[in-house]
Amino acid sequence: LIVARITPFKYVFLTGHIFLYNAVFITILLREAMGMPAGIWVVLVGGVLLGILHPLEIALVQPYMDKLTNNAGIGYAHCTNVTSWLGGFIGEKFGNKEHSTEDLKLPKWASMFRDSTLACGIFMFLIMFVVSLIAGSSIYTELAGEQGVFIWSLMIGLKFGAGVSVLLMGVRMLVTELVPAFTGFSEKLVPNAKPGLDCPVVMTYAPTAWLLGFLISFPIGIVITLLQAGLLNYQFVVVTGVIIHFFGAGPAAVFGNSTGGWKGAVLGGVIG
Repeated sequence: LIVARITPFKYVFLTGHIFLYNAVFITILLREAMGMPAGIWVVLVGGVLLGILHPLEIALVQPYMDKLTNNAGIGYAHCTNVTSWLGGFIGEKFGNKEHSTEDLKLPKWASMFRDSTLACGIFMFLIMFVVSLIAGSSIYTELAGEQGVFIWSLMIGLKFGAGVSVLLMGVRMLVTELVPAFTGFSEKLVPNAKPGLDCPVVMTYAPTAWLLGFLISFPIGIVITLLQAGLLNYQFVVVTGVIIHFFGAGPAAVFGNSTGGWKGAVLGGVIG
């Protein structure tokens, strides 16, 4: 709030769980990488660094955010700000924003994928089903029980799709109600400040681009995991995760689409 008050970067980071995640991460860095002893200095140094970092992160993406949202007066506050900025930047250089993913003509059989809830549910079902078969019967039997691997994977997919639907409904409510309420708050403490919101706020502007970014990013993540575990013989392996690719590559693809159309969305997914 102090940084937003006294500098030109008038953005307030309102994504609480990411704030907490960043605080944990910076504590580990200060203690393990820099050797700072536990105590008040970790708290003070970490807190000041985060207080400076978060408005700057929002400011980095804000030019693309304003274009995407038609100057809706909201910022993008997440741990994927740099990736999202890269998606917008590279889409601008190599794509054409007139060729949006949302305008792509799909075959009749694929028209159902226009609905983000259904599309997410079906693709998550396919991912869970294939991965379960690869894992083997001893693993999926323990998880699926009497349901069987097909029905268990289908239920997981449908739950994920329903969860995305609830998430998007919440985002719409958040934007409708929070922004006017925040205006009253900012007039008192930080005049002209913009609220920084969680990454799903951009999904409503290009759900097809988001899904495309995830579908491109996830297989690349699997390949990189296998490379680390096999050919590169790394001591530590970063195991790819569905949630990380969904909420990491999705926004990068949305920003890429806003500046470079479907080509920007594809490049955003690769970057993610």
